[in-house]
Amino acid sequence: MGPVLFALLLGAVWKGWARPETRALAVLAALPLLVILSQAFLSRANANWAASAYVPGTLLVVAVWLREVRWDWLRAGVGVNAIVAVMVTVLSLSPALTDAVGAANSVKRVRGWDDTVRALAMRVEAYEPGSIAVDNRITFYALDYYRLGDMAPLYAWQMEAAPHHHAELTRPLLEGAEEPILFVNYHDEHIARVRADFAEVVKVEPVRVDLGGGIVRELDVYVMRGYERVERE
Repeated sequence: MGPVLFALLLGAVWKGWARPETRALAVLAALPLLVILSQAFLSRANANWAASAYVPGTLLVVAVWLREVRWDWLRAGVGVNAIVAVMVTVLSLSPALTDAVGAANSVKRVRGWDDTVRALAMRVEAYEPGSIAVDNRITFYALDYYRLGDMAPLYAWQMEAAPHHHAELTRPLLEGAEEPILFVNYHDEHIARVRADFAEVVKVEPVRVDLGGGIVRELDVYVMRGYERVERE
């Protein structure tokens, strides 16, 4: 919402609490914030998960402060947000500038996927797998978006007993998948658990992609056979 408008939101709640419509909007805004705040303390949370708070929050700010004709503060809040939005846009359009200001780590997850898929496509051509499996959600969806799955069916390897994300739920690697399986390993700390599901594991040339700013995407690649999923607790 931005620093100015968020301050106005807190002020609007305080100033307009006597009005029932203000209380209703305040509750609708507070609930998502409290839920995601609790989630952040318990484990982790992404800021956008609480975005629904700012629909009633914006209505509340405008309704309360327009009665006071505080146009200058409202303009300032929108202006600050616009400046930040322009800065982020300029950074996203200029990889060199992003690297120069030390922000490469902030955009690493959206960089270099075309190069990553090209490198993995070379492994597919070399080893002719019947299936491709991935142990990471973000990697799975990036490879799916760049259509690596057109070369061989793309699946999500499930680490736990139950699916933990949508790819594991809808595209799980099941016994009977066509082999050999080209396994793309993001979580190297999980490779022992991956190996336990396969009778034969052969490590091949890994993929290393320069993302700029001194950051490298590292994916280990394996050719695997004899998939039989070990029972999870």
